[in-house]
Amino acid sequence: MKNISLEKNIEAKFLNLIINSNELMVKAIESGVSEAYFRLESSCIIFKSCFWAFDNHKKLTEFNFEYFCKNVCGLPSAALVNYVPDFQSIIGLNVPYDDYDSVTSGVKYQYLTSKFKDSLSELKDSNAGNFEEKLEEFNVDISSLLSTSEQGNF
Repeated sequence: MKNISLEKNIEAKFLNLIINSNELMVKAIESGVSEAYFRLESSCIIFKSCFWAFDNHKKLTEFNFEYFCKNVCGLPSAALVNYVPDFQSIIGLNVPYDDYDSVTSGVKYQYLTSKFKDSLSELKDSNAGNFEEKLEEFNVDISSLLSTSEQGNF
């Protein structure tokens, strides 16, 4: 449960920053942050809505978020119960603009760590017959992850 809280916290901070600043939204786009960086489904939906609002020159308000969910994503009204409270808590945060770089690093680190753990779990679960093949896939996955980080390593 603690990991979900930490994931939600860093994702919420990042989303709050890009919701409230078009300049930071541009920085996020330029740095290559994608929905894959988010572990929580609500964060992915909110992240996509940020792009939609930015592309359509709209401020992402609760009304616009609900419109996005219903009319762009095609979600039923009942599904909003899963996303609107998270959106409300995110826009209610007060994250300093200057925290963008550290928050973005935290989101990227979370993504790299989870991808590493997933790859390691797949390797652990592989059967003895194809272990060498899985080990090679693991090496490729890790090399790929390392090349996407800013410093080239964890």
